[in-house]
Amino acid sequence: MIKKCTFAEHRICELWIDYQVTSAALAEADELCHQNWTEIQHQQDYIDLLKSILTEHNIDVPPEY
Repeated sequence: MIKKCTFAEHRICELWIDYQVTSAALAEADELCHQNWTEIQHQQDYIDLLKSILTEHNIDVPPEY
């Protein structure tokens, strides 16, 4: 990717700007996805714990949808 514009050397290429914005957005999305996945894993561990407690006390576990 060329930073300088091919048609006007004193300008920054608009495609380069788009690339930079897209790269920043992708990095932010990756970070948010990782945090969301961590939260999902935590919630699943909590659900598994609750299920085991219900089963241990002979209480029916509600069906999953």
